[in-house]
Amino acid sequence: MAKEIKHSICFRCKPRCRLELEVEDNQIVEVSTSPIKKCPRKWAPDLDRFYHPDRLNYPLKRVGEKGENKWQQITWDEALDEITAKLQALKDKYGAETLGVTAGTSRSYEEFNSRFLNLFGSPNQCGQAQICHGNSAVVATTLFGWWPYLITGGRFHPFFHSEHRQIEKLRKRYPWATMQLNPETAKELGLADGDWAWIETQHGRVMQKVQIFEGIDSRVVHGQHGWWYPEMPGEEPWLHGAWVSNINVCTSSDEEECDEALGSWPLRTFQCKVYKVKSYGQEHPVTG
Repeated sequence: MAKEIKHSICFRCKPRCRLELEVEDNQIVEVSTSPIKKCPRKWAPDLDRFYHPDRLNYPLKRVGEKGENKWQQITWDEALDEITAKLQALKDKYGAETLGVTAGTSRSYEEFNSRFLNLFGSPNQCGQAQICHGNSAVVATTLFGWWPYLITGGRFHPFFHSEHRQIEKLRKRYPWATMQLNPETAKELGLADGDWAWIETQHGRVMQKVQIFEGIDSRVVHGQHGWWYPEMPGEEPWLHGAWVSNINVCTSSDEEECDEALGSWPLRTFQCKVYKVKSYGQEHPVTG
């Protein structure tokens, strides 16, 4: 079959760049580049995402005990039938409002979520519009004044939220979770560039590598979210290292702390402590 050009858009980040796809025998063989200078697609070809051998392309049903990592391939019809039956059973027993859905930023399925929940009868949908608001630093200081620093966070290339950690070319470029500290703050804490350090709040702690950055306020710690390590075991309690470096561990999910107006929890400006991981060198404390 002759090669043909098809048009699409990219969903890796918000600009939604137009793409030209060169297709042969129903397989993508080349994808056009982005005009955006920092586009993560320049660091990992899209073909790695489409045709990676570990990509999940069909439903899997657990056949062993939880944590045994035993799965059976089933058809899409079988998967949809089972999901439908379980949702209907929950609705019959608890009512439609037992179901809630959330989503990250700029996902392509938000409209489908809204329509599905409307048909199901539940109003319980939230996303970044409801949850991406920091709590008041003044109130936090009043409640937890002995925590000396504030946590903030943000996205970073070449990843998008928690996606693409399993792509080898991207991990080689950015292998570990990183926190940014002002040089004076790092000096005060006895931390050097590349050290592993703990970020701790009243809710939990995670370890990330220190990056000295003059452009950050000396009272602020920039911690990265979305980190997991595909090279670690997937079964419990490891869960691919989801609790090792993911800054979400330092936030709260206590129902009593949920903001009634926003319907979620504060995700930024938590008070925190930072201190060196003393037991390890430059290697990753868990996987190194």
